[in-house]
Amino acid sequence: MIEFTTTLDCNAFFSFSKFTQRKNIKAFKIVGIIFALFGVLGAIASFEEPIIIEELIYSLAFSFILLFVGLFLIFGYTKQLDTLSKKIFFSNKLYTANPKITYQFNENNLRVLFTSELGIEDSTYSYEIISSIVETSDYIFLLISTNSAHIIPKTPDNTKDIEQVTKFLKTKFIEKYVYYNKK
Repeated sequence: MIEFTTTLDCNAFFSFSKFTQRKNIKAFKIVGIIFALFGVLGAIASFEEPIIIEELIYSLAFSFILLFVGLFLIFGYTKQLDTLSKKIFFSNKLYTANPKITYQFNENNLRVLFTSELGIEDSTYSYEIISSIVETSDYIFLLISTNSAHIIPKTPDNTKDIEQVTKFLKTKFIEKYVYYNKK
């Protein structure tokens, strides 16, 4: 049995939110680039041909709207996701009550003790419920579903424990273990 205790902070929650939304973030940025490109090209094309001033104003307005929407999709979606993640995290009293999480990795199951100022939650999970395990440079996500996971932070304090856990998980879940590099 491998056992260790860690804390859950808002950064872990935010990282998991970004991880689960990574495909959406990429899609929004691609669409944003296309919109911004059409906006810039539309503005340039407006000055290429001599047209009536009213048409020029409408053409430029439309081009700047495309440019603005494109820039929002490129830069604004991630900011909106951060804001939403903060609201969700700080509205959940269980997370803001200084929780300590004890993970017990047994041969057949995972036991999670969630201890906070509000009380203790004791859960035992069969390993079959884990759909995949994703290791990033800062966390290990034990994914239960697309938007639900147990988050194990990697800190200098728990390096030895993390090494034991990753070794155990890699041998137990060869086909489900993925190392995700953000770059």
